[in-house]
Amino acid sequence: MELTDVCPLCGLEREDTFHVFYRCPRAVDMWQAMAQVWRIPDVKSIRNTGPEWFLNLIAECDKGDRLRVLMLMWRCWHVRNEIQHDKAPPPTEVSRRFLQSYATSLLGIQQYPAGDWDKGKMVIQLEGAEQPISHVDVSWKSQRKWSPPPEGWAKLNVDGSFSHEDGSAGAGMILRGHDGAIIFSACRSLRLYPDPLHAELAGCTEGLGLALQWTELPIILECDSMQAVQMIKAKGPDRSQHAMVVSEPNNQAVRRAASTSGLLLILLLVAFTASNYSSLYTEQLLVAVPATPASSSSAAAGTGSRASDSNAGVACDVARGEWVPDPAVPYYTNATCPLIDARQDCMKYGKPGIESILRWRWQPHGCDLPRFDAAAFLRLVRGKSMAFVGDSVARNHMQSLMCLLAKVEQPREIEPKDCVHCTRKYHYREHDFTVCVFWTPFLVRWNLTRAGGQQFMDPHNVYLDEPDPEWSRDVAGYDYVVLNGAKWFTRPTVLYEGGRLLGCANVDGCVAKHNATAVSPHYAVRASFRTALRALAGFRGRVVVRTVAPPHYENGKWYDGGNCLRTGPLLNNESSLPETEGAFHAAQVEEFRAATAEAAAGRFVLMDVSEMMQMRGDGHPGQYGHWPHEKVGFGIDCVHWCLPGPVDAWSELLLHLLT
Repeated sequence: MELTDVCPLCGLEREDTFHVFYRCPRAVDMWQAMAQVWRIPDVKSIRNTGPEWFLNLIAECDKGDRLRVLMLMWRCWHVRNEIQHDKAPPPTEVSRRFLQSYATSLLGIQQYPAGDWDKGKMVIQLEGAEQPISHVDVSWKSQRKWSPPPEGWAKLNVDGSFSHEDGSAGAGMILRGHDGAIIFSACRSLRLYPDPLHAELAGCTEGLGLALQWTELPIILECDSMQAVQMIKAKGPDRSQHAMVVSEPNNQAVRRAASTSGLLLILLLVAFTASNYSSLYTEQLLVAVPATPASSSSAAAGTGSRASDSNAGVACDVARGEWVPDPAVPYYTNATCPLIDARQDCMKYGKPGIESILRWRWQPHGCDLPRFDAAAFLRLVRGKSMAFVGDSVARNHMQSLMCLLAKVEQPREIEPKDCVHCTRKYHYREHDFTVCVFWTPFLVRWNLTRAGGQQFMDPHNVYLDEPDPEWSRDVAGYDYVVLNGAKWFTRPTVLYEGGRLLGCANVDGCVAKHNATAVSPHYAVRASFRTALRALAGFRGRVVVRTVAPPHYENGKWYDGGNCLRTGPLLNNESSLPETEGAFHAAQVEEFRAATAEAAAGRFVLMDVSEMMQMRGDGHPGQYGHWPHEKVGFGIDCVHWCLPGPVDAWSELLLHLLT
């Protein structure tokens, strides 16, 4: 008997697990039928990403979706086996009704275990496994007045909201002193969450993160969810799906502890509404955090005046701030975005701690940076075009942006190319938006000093006053330009200016080899930026100038054993730009200011990412941009950024600056 691995049901493809559950026409029919009554992933969007395709898929699902996906896969397998054993397969409609009924029964048993389901004694309506969370009953008539905190304290009131229809969530928060004076108040939409408890905990995290920036007073946190309080108070390890969110209120306090001196025990009083909604009870949680010597009243007054100034129209410097814990899931994964360069796919290659590395977001001092809204961005750029001009980190940024936009629309590459160091263009047909990366490592014209030289090791001839035609001849037709470039000036270069040899940078024996003197790399960065900005002087669109993003090699360089093994961000006061990158940054900012002084208002915009990215030595692929046995030229990468990763914050900044 001849053995074959072709699917016995359809005979179209080799039968593996991915085909059985997601590609076989019978499985596809069942997925499409269930999609009419269940919230499940679109079967056409599910991709085989490798051996861990199933784990990647499940990671994208909330608790309810996981149940539905697993039940659907179980039914697909059952139907497949029925056919294999020469039995008549059940019609798709029968499978649909069976799965609906079975799932309803399981959810009912989980939510109402006291019901006698065997005898048909059950609740009339089920609304999902995440429904039975204690929240304030709107019919509660015994309203209690807000009670002020003791003198020398501040009270933070937080309330989360959640929609079962689409998983959207929001939170409102207000911080007040003992006299009732408002220190700050805010409301914001949150990312999609699987249940109300997630939203409540995320609201506490958001509120506490802001409160720690607005006051040095010890804080009383008050919310209305008994379950949230109990989870925050629990002393043992939390292994529930809420574990990451539960730990954040403590992490917020500990984070401030690491940034100041002196210790004080701050008492967090978390009040909740009991199930009978008749009275408020108070729970206590002790957290060790530091205090500053500033008096409580003056600290509160100072931050309050800053809020007034901000609301009055004073611009916020989004370049200064801290990375704060973020309980929300990443915007995308390698399962939802097919545009990730494999060398930055840290999920695929198992970078240690990637789950926690992704749980931070950038929080500017004194203001809020909205989360990225893909639909809003595409509305903004409808009918327009954007060019990323720079080195491979510019490509890294563009791919991050495209992954963020993939939630709304996938692009089509214009003239597909199988290359890395080249110009690539993509088009979003539904929004008529074109995005392009012009690969130009120096921004100005360049070539290798000798034919056949190695691009990453041998010296380059760099003509500092001639813009690179790779981008300068085509960029005029774009509406936006995102300009960057600096890191290649740490390589050996022979510099020319005004048609003459100027000198060398990073070249051993410059005098003997080229009869020229040494030139500092930051001078070359300054000159190249000046040339690029002058080439854009007549540009009719907007130019976003992005500053240098520092690499993070420790204990060596990229070619002699250096690595980046950090697993979390640093605080603002724990690190500063290295001397080389600090000089590059100063040169870029000064040339930006000079160009701005000569251009129309708003034509040039500065996107300063240097300080924020200096804190994120944990966000690079390192040795996890390839398999251990693979031989690649860039074996340990501490220059580019994981996708998803900290670089996604650049698009949040970009949208903020353009709007």
